[in-house]
This record gives sequence, C-alpha cells and structure tokens, in this order.
Amino acid sequence: VAVSKPVHNKFTIIFLSRIHPKKGIELLMEAIAGMEQKPLLRVAGTGEDAYIQKLKEKAETAGIAEQVEWLGWLDREEKFRVLLPTALFALTSSPENFGNAVPEALYAGTPVLISDAIGVADFVIQHKLGWICKPEVADIQVKLQEAILDVKARNRISRCAPLLVNSYLSEEKLVPEYLRHYQS
Repeated sequence: VAVSKPVHNKFTIIFLSRIHPKKGIELLMEAIAGMEQKPLLRVAGTGEDAYIQKLKEKAETAGIAEQVEWLGWLDREEKFRVLLPTALFALTSSPENFGNAVPEALYAGTPVLISDAIGVADFVIQHKLGWICKPEVADIQVKLQEAILDVKARNRISRCAPLLVNSYLSEEKLVPEYLRHYQS
C-alpha cells in the first residue's frame, strides 16, 4: 500500500523554517520552476516582510505562483498537522549547524531533501532517510525528481524515520551528548 502522502492530489513539498536567504528557498523555487511536472511547495515560517515579498514576486516571475502556498508561522501542533500529509520536507540551506526542523519532519514520517551543508545530513545519509543535495539549483532538481519518483523509498522512510529519530535524536539521547561535548 502506497503512503506517498499527497496533498491537493499533487506531490507536496514543505519548506518549514525561518524564511531567510541562507535557507535556500530561492534555489528550491528555481528548481521547481524548471521542472515539467511542478510539485506544490508549501512555505511555513516567518521572516522579513520585504524578503517574503521578494520571494512571492520571484514565484510570479518564474511562473510558479500557483504552485506556492504561503502558510506563515505555525505552532507545534499546526506544524505536525502540516507535516503528516506531506510527501517531502525540503531545506536546501547553505551551512547550518544542525537543522532542527529536519528531525521534526522525520519524526512525523516525512522524508527529507536537505543540502549537504546541514549538520544532520550525515544522520540522514547513514539511515537512508532522504535525499542529500548540493545547495545548487541543478542538483536540487535532480534529487527532487529522484524523491518524487521513488515512492518505495518514501514509504520506507515514512515507516522507519519516527523510530530512528526517537532512538537517536530524542532529547534523552542528545542532552547528555551535548553536555559531554561542552565539557570537553
């Protein structure tokens, strides 16, 4: 049984983060604009109004305004309600320490497409929980297409990711590790 998690009968991607140029949302939008079958991109988060307006104008210019849904800030409950039916979480940032939204997405059973510049990328690679890209439009587009086509992998990730996150990235596991690093 497929668990591809469609929303609006269209492959759906969620960008759930602070909306800032470093987060790579412009690259993601450009990648989507260059695709023949354009997925729906749901953007959740807040940022500077001027930058968000620039992104909306960019979506219009790129011809993907109909494929981009602006959700604004979501509280914890809303965040998980949005993540659960979503096919793919995307964060195509330039260097980022850890990327807290990535484990949240995985905990909800949502496969991820993240850049290799995010600290949790090694965990995603090790446990095969998604697709890792360079923060470059062409590579994002290739990995996005792979994610869309690989229903079997997305279904496997949806089933196993919550358990893996709970086993390796829970508060009970991470706090002692942070303290150990801090003390050393």
